[in-house]
Amino acid sequence: MIRWGRILQSTGAAPACRSIRTEGAAVWAPKPEYSEQARKARLEGEVSLRCLIDEEGSARNCRVDRPAGLGLDEKAVAAVSQWKFSPGTRGGQRVAVEAGLKIAFRLPAMEAYQFPGIWDAAEFHPPTGASNPRIHEVAPIRVAEGAIAASATLNFDIDERGNAANLRVEKSSDDGWAAEVTSALRKWNFLPAELNGRAIAASRTMDFVRGN
Repeated sequence: MIRWGRILQSTGAAPACRSIRTEGAAVWAPKPEYSEQARKARLEGEVSLRCLIDEEGSARNCRVDRPAGLGLDEKAVAAVSQWKFSPGTRGGQRVAVEAGLKIAFRLPAMEAYQFPGIWDAAEFHPPTGASNPRIHEVAPIRVAEGAIAASATLNFDIDERGNAANLRVEKSSDDGWAAEVTSALRKWNFLPAELNGRAIAASRTMDFVRGN
């Protein structure tokens, strides 16, 4: 569903976009493409954007408020830049307005079934005024043949060099799966958060799912 100020768009197997023709709503919104890097890494997540909707209903000057990484941020901006909106009005005249948009990236169900181990960029916790860290490189998470469905939520710090540190399992349905996730995360690399042009440490929470 699409609402003014909080626009949701899914990149699943079928388009999930339904336009609501009210002031400020998207009236033409093709779904974003999945980046090849994110697809190979089996990343699912959400990108938050803030864009200016001009008097002609086009999205301009989009910036990423909350990134997902691995090319999904760029795909989200590219897609929204093509969307058409019903422009805002004031006193019967069209005006430019700012909108917050959330783009959800989800792998098709069949692909998720064939390739278990999907992970989701869940929450960022950067210091006030700092940019969010972004995923740069990932190591595969080992999934044993015949393994049943499981999930794990981890909280960890991303240091100034972009390495994951102080990994903590918040909850898990399978201790073995949590251990595999923890082992893989130690090999991941991130683009660290920045404050005033300087790399700083930040924390992050992520969900990891094995199977359906």
